[in-house]
Amino acid sequence: MRDELAALSEGLATRGTAELTVELRRHCLTFCSGLARHHGGEDAGLFPYLAREHPGKAGVFERLQDEHATVSRALDGLRELLARVDETGPERLRPEFERLRAELEAHFAYEEAEVVPLLRAAVPDSAA
Repeated sequence: MRDELAALSEGLATRGTAELTVELRRHCLTFCSGLARHHGGEDAGLFPYLAREHPGKAGVFERLQDEHATVSRALDGLRELLARVDETGPERLRPEFERLRAELEAHFAYEEAEVVPLLRAAVPDSAA
């Protein structure tokens, strides 16, 4: 996901927003739906399981679920901008995309720092 975000960001910077509108629409459909499924699975299954196994980390999972809701709203906002780009102009896409990218990068970093060690501990052979 990071690679795709970086490629889209680089494209916005080098090719211009107007050129990438169609590509952003296409990527958003696949990326957004994949991310929604991923977050839904974490919220419904993984996080409740880990919270039961690690009650002291309940705040971590609450924060991650809150971040999922924030990311979902940001994705909705980006989709709305993409749907109205002809009215609003493509120049609004870049800052909105970069805001979303920054939120996702921070979310991924926190999740990796807090959740990955728990998963590795649950499957000892995975650390090798």
